[in-house]
Amino acid sequence: MMKNLGGVVRIVLVFAFLLLFLVTASALYKNRAATSDFVDIACFYVVTLASLMGGIAFGLLASMIVLFSYGSFLVMNTFMTQIPFVFTGEQAFWIFAYIIASFVVGFVGDKLRVFEKLFKNYYLELEELLSVGRLSKFSNIYKFEQDLDYEIARSKRSKSLFQLIFIGLGDVKDAERKYGKDAKSKIMDQIGKIVLLNMRDTDKKGRINDTTYGLILPETPVENLPVVIKKISNGLENIKIEYKDKTIKYKPPVSIGYSSFPADGDNAFTLKEKAVKTCREIK
Repeated sequence: MMKNLGGVVRIVLVFAFLLLFLVTASALYKNRAATSDFVDIACFYVVTLASLMGGIAFGLLASMIVLFSYGSFLVMNTFMTQIPFVFTGEQAFWIFAYIIASFVVGFVGDKLRVFEKLFKNYYLELEELLSVGRLSKFSNIYKFEQDLDYEIARSKRSKSLFQLIFIGLGDVKDAERKYGKDAKSKIMDQIGKIVLLNMRDTDKKGRINDTTYGLILPETPVENLPVVIKKISNGLENIKIEYKDKTIKYKPPVSIGYSSFPADGDNAFTLKEKAVKTCREIK
């Protein structure tokens, strides 16, 4: 799996900021700096890291929390020591630094989040393309059409029979609402695994479109179809999809249609039409 470049850059920056913080804190310690200097530096790096991880909005929130906490500490210290609080130019500088860091580093954080999202969407699209292309174990629609024509011609010559099966995914709006917009892709991937697990190597397998698989079962009598459909149905009971670091069991709405050569037709158009008409949802 390809690494998300945005995430890699973010991790590198986080480690760079932490290293810089350690170097700065070490230098302050060697020079016997005041405790307030350590507090100022620590607060600055908290705001910086928050901005990098969460963007401008989260960085500003972190800076407000830091300022409120530090202000509360100064007020408490004033009451306890009876020493009047004096607002210095150095404190004004750090307040300004927190806010600027929230915007500057937060801008970088927001851009990295956008880049990460784009990379994720690109990876999902690439994975989808591979699942219907020559690099997967499923042929694309063009190759599947060629396989069907070849099987018809071969079966006519040898006077044999074969079965054509369509496996279609129904409406998954409910799944997308619960598990995200890429739920359909995840479910189709799981159905594909079930198909590969239960089909023979000699069977032709294709991805017809983004919601349908096609199967060609050479030398298979129609009496064997209930067994094949039962295997697929049983496999659907065990589908699991990943969502927010959780594995969720889900049975998708799947319909199966089929046609038999030569009983239902001796050409590709008739066989496909028959398979579509017989589609019914698996219960």
